[in-house]
Amino acid sequence: MTLFVPKFSLEETLAGQKSQQRRLDLLECIHRREGDDASFASAKSLNKLKEEYNFIVEDQISSQKGPFSDPLQCFPPELFVLLVQEVISRRSGTSVKDLLMLSLLNSYWREAVVSEPSFWRDVCIGPGLDESDIEDRLRVGLYLSGNQPLNLSIDHPVRDWSYLLEILRPHLKRVQNLVIWPPSSTKLDEEADVGDPTVGQVLLSLGPLPNLKRLELESRYHVEFDAFLQFLDHTPVIRSISGDHISPRMLEHEHLAQLEKVQTCASIKQLPYTLSRFPRLTSLIVDDPAGDWSTDEDESYYKPTKTVATEAEKLSLSSLMTLEYRQSEYISLPVLIQISPQLYHLDLRLQWQLLATLMPLLEQLGNLEYLGLVITRTKGPEDIFDLDGTRSFPTLKTFTFYQSEEDHSDNLAQLFTLLVGSNLRKVTISVDKAEIIPLAFLATLEDLRHLSLKLPLATNLGGLERIQARVLEYLELSIPLSIISPLVSSMECPKLVSLELRSPTNDWEPQSSLYTFPPNALPSLFSIEWGLTGLRWDVTKFTSLKIIQFREEDLNQVSEFCVNMILHPKDCPALEQLQFAQYPEWDLLFIMLERRNFLPDTSISAIKLVSMPSSMNFRNRRFLTDVLRGRFAHRMSNEELSLPAIGRLYFDSDVYVWRLVNHVYAYIDFSPGCHHCCMSLQFCKEELLNTARNRHPIMKANALSDFRSADPPLSPQVRDWLSGRAARYTLWNQMVIAGRHQARAPLCVRHELGWRYITTGFTFAGKLEVSQACTTFMRFADVPRITESWEMTEEDGSVKKDVIECKPDIDII
Repeated sequence: MTLFVPKFSLEETLAGQKSQQRRLDLLECIHRREGDDASFASAKSLNKLKEEYNFIVEDQISSQKGPFSDPLQCFPPELFVLLVQEVISRRSGTSVKDLLMLSLLNSYWREAVVSEPSFWRDVCIGPGLDESDIEDRLRVGLYLSGNQPLNLSIDHPVRDWSYLLEILRPHLKRVQNLVIWPPSSTKLDEEADVGDPTVGQVLLSLGPLPNLKRLELESRYHVEFDAFLQFLDHTPVIRSISGDHISPRMLEHEHLAQLEKVQTCASIKQLPYTLSRFPRLTSLIVDDPAGDWSTDEDESYYKPTKTVATEAEKLSLSSLMTLEYRQSEYISLPVLIQISPQLYHLDLRLQWQLLATLMPLLEQLGNLEYLGLVITRTKGPEDIFDLDGTRSFPTLKTFTFYQSEEDHSDNLAQLFTLLVGSNLRKVTISVDKAEIIPLAFLATLEDLRHLSLKLPLATNLGGLERIQARVLEYLELSIPLSIISPLVSSMECPKLVSLELRSPTNDWEPQSSLYTFPPNALPSLFSIEWGLTGLRWDVTKFTSLKIIQFREEDLNQVSEFCVNMILHPKDCPALEQLQFAQYPEWDLLFIMLERRNFLPDTSISAIKLVSMPSSMNFRNRRFLTDVLRGRFAHRMSNEELSLPAIGRLYFDSDVYVWRLVNHVYAYIDFSPGCHHCCMSLQFCKEELLNTARNRHPIMKANALSDFRSADPPLSPQVRDWLSGRAARYTLWNQMVIAGRHQARAPLCVRHELGWRYITTGFTFAGKLEVSQACTTFMRFADVPRITESWEMTEEDGSVKKDVIECKPDIDII
């Protein structure tokens, strides 16, 4: 992979500085003209200034050079490969479809993607031939993977297996990892057809796999025992077997003596013998056994064929480093820990009393770095965590704790006392039903970098009054609003990079509550994920904040934020990305983007990316693309974009009309359309429903006098429009109340919940998943463009025509 970074010449540098100065001068002139009286002559000269400004912007974009203009030119080949693999990975590995999309960007990207075999090593067999191009994608991926080891993932039940197997067969000798699991979330209810192969038949049909090292079986169906043993006859180098149905009997094959990772549901009596067969074991997962065998088939499946007596105390698991114990019987657990002195990762599901018994053994583990505890249902008041002395864990770096049952004892306080002053770097605590959580120990952790608290019913944090951590980088809080507000309002975390705030289910606080961050307490904050329902956020100074994501569908909250950003863009000078969980008020969003992205102040970064929950209409997408690119563009008026305008469409009085149709009285709809299309100013023919109920917020507007003075000052037009929010909200609320019995279908085929529609100045109309690299990389696309013409009548009666160029949605056929 060849990397080339163009350099600036002196002439180009001087020309760029001159062009930038001219752009800033034009902005100043445009702002002055917009404040003048809107006469025809001034409007005409203003349009000329904007056209010149747009020309300069496009010229600057086309002439951009430097080491950061393209990730392909920025990163070394090794980092570039890791970056692509990370951002387009799915459950089954790297997506072939996404890689093919990247190869369309331009010739440099095509060469880089196609010439790197490690990109193509993940092969997923899912819906059979239901997808028209799966055969071609499979052949292309296998060919471009070269001689790389393959990771094969198979969704079971699998369709058209014999046909797909013929494509795979020449490459099966390269398979290193094999995973068989249930269908993805879109096919969870799909059952196996009569003609579909069983798990055992799939394994046998693969034939010899001489290089297979890892096997993972997560299918909902049992694996036939005989078929599994025959399959193992041809896997001489296998090192890892895991899955929900791995019985002791399946682990008796002679090839498995070299296993390094095992997941088993062996019972207490079976476990010592099972473990005695694997002297090189480094990772062990012990699940609950099948329990009482309901049928002879179950008994033959789970019961081992050999019953050699083996004493657990005589075993030695000197190589075991990871242990996950999920059984409800704990007789063998102390012995397992005792014979595994090298454990560094320990994940346990147990009761309080047993945990107290294990503490002396855990203290002796000199390499223990990870401790995960899941407290199961308590037996009663006698299930007490009672220590016989002080304990310490100097090597512990990560601690996770989960308890779902209510516990009125002092067990939590006793446990957390052991962690005071420790060297923990990552702490995750989730307690579902307790109200008093003793978290004062967190203030003593000087090396804490990652903290996650999920406490939905907490009323008291046991002495933790503020979060003050010198090196904390990631903070996630999901606790009641009555606690989270004073806790974070006094926080001081100079190294904090990511902050996620979520309110527990059904925890709602009135809009009058005001949430304020302490000034200059979070100088390094890069990203905020805001999920607090019904809580106003008084945006203060965040000098490094680049990403804000709204998780809750709270229109009042998003509108309040947009007004804040209109008035005070300097509060977040580095802000570049906005992600919304529901459609915002279009007029406020567009005013905020226009004001911020066309400020002459170069210290304030322009918004470069906006994410929506689904698609939007063409004109709004066109304008959004232009304004994110830094271009002036025509758009719908504020009146057309306002909530009352949407309400007049949504709550049309002619939505339901009682008419006689075919001699039967029925409801006839005059304004069809689903909820998402109406709120995004689109149109569809989705029929209205008589039973559904769409919930709409009652909007509340604070007067401009309730906010700090705008800096820089607002234009008269924007100030007047913001001053009229209360009147518009009153009209919207009246429509909501009057139309509360009207109903629309939630969404039509145009919308897919779970996807995010991301728009930047370099992409147009792309249905892109968040985890796909295309959302970022498509700014460098060099693909054919389509055009669409439109015309608009100006106030003076003249007709303005334009031709829209946009990149089409890319799909690989």
